[in-house]
Amino acid sequence: MLFKGLSLTFKKDDKIREEVEKFWDTMSSIYGANKLRGLVYNQTVDTIEYAIGFKNGEMLRAEREKLVEQYHNIEYKVVYLPYYGWKEYSGKTKHVDQALEIIKSEGPTKLELHEFSRGKRGRKYIIKVNRRTKFTK
Repeated sequence: MLFKGLSLTFKKDDKIREEVEKFWDTMSSIYGANKLRGLVYNQTVDTIEYAIGFKNGEMLRAEREKLVEQYHNIEYKVVYLPYYGWKEYSGKTKHVDQALEIIKSEGPTKLELHEFSRGKRGRKYIIKVNRRTKFTK
């Protein structure tokens, strides 16, 4: 399974949540939040890489020039995602902070997929976490 999306590198500091949310807001205003998913990958002690792409796996095409103007270090990435080893957390968006704390308390992650949607019953999230360090096809 492949993830295709536009990626930025973020410093792990007090502003990371705000900066990732701003990236989501920008991408959502262009493509629509219900069509997107985010991916946390290539984490180091000081940084994470966060990519946003379409849930259906299509390549993001339109507005790339506008995004490059706003985010000078934005890059198109394709990341291999394993089929197995995922644990899912879901709920209402207002409770996403609690889910993130639980995920953090359970140990480091290798990959995280984030999806947000707005439906008749309110805003929801799905976070899928993979802690495996070795992936086989």
